[in-house]
Amino acid sequence: MNFLFRLLFLATSLSSLNLAHSQIAIDAYSKEIKALKTEEAIDAYWMHLENLDQKVQLHSDNIRQHDSISLSLLTRTALMFEIHSPKSYKPNNTVPMLNIAHNWNGEALLAFWPIILECKKTGGVIDVFGGTYPAYELEAISMAFYRFSLFNQEDKYDALMKHIKVSEDKPISKKLFEIYNKDLELYRLSEKEANGKWFIQSFKDTKEVETFEFVTMSNGLLYVKTGERIQKLILTDTKEKSKLFRIENEPFGWVYELTNDGYLSLKDEQGTTLINYTKV
Repeated sequence: MNFLFRLLFLATSLSSLNLAHSQIAIDAYSKEIKALKTEEAIDAYWMHLENLDQKVQLHSDNIRQHDSISLSLLTRTALMFEIHSPKSYKPNNTVPMLNIAHNWNGEALLAFWPIILECKKTGGVIDVFGGTYPAYELEAISMAFYRFSLFNQEDKYDALMKHIKVSEDKPISKKLFEIYNKDLELYRLSEKEANGKWFIQSFKDTKEVETFEFVTMSNGLLYVKTGERIQKLILTDTKEKSKLFRIENEPFGWVYELTNDGYLSLKDEQGTTLINYTKV
């Protein structure tokens, strides 16, 4: 890698560290990616993105910074596909899979899904990364929205894949930029009222130490809160003894059922109970 590229990569690495307090520099990313004129330069940039994931993002202990870097990396991967075409992606390239592995924004993962489909066309590492495709990719979406693991549930894969809709109304990089700005707005909200708290249960019979809550935020709307991350809840049905809520933009048709006495369960699109949560 020549001296110019070293300077470029150092600058973008430092900018990533400050993303928690600034905008995603999508124009700057586009400019630096358009400047990659050779196959060697493109390969070096892919390696740079992998290093940012492994040496910067994974070492961030600040959730806001981690999420900002993650969305930055998804955006730059999308720009690589948009500017240099899917041909810039090679079968041994793990960057798109690392992108989804370390991202907790379900809406961003859905926007990024066409990139995953392009990677699948190329084949290679995606076929075996984290298990046989699409195990790893569906796990990322399920965990991001509901902290629910699909491990050893291969019988669900075909149906779940059919639920994921790909929209081509605008460039993926632009969608990710809009999701980043939406995230910034969410971080500006403050918690107004707690409406129940339960232990996370990614597996049916395993209660974890971490918890999640239903909270009313300062805008008057209800959200599910896990750590510092919040997702908007949509009331879908009111029954005599319970209410059904769906996380905004989730793809699978799953809902939370909250009883009048505070018990919570996660149900799939057929109404089958996936998890009965334990109250804190």
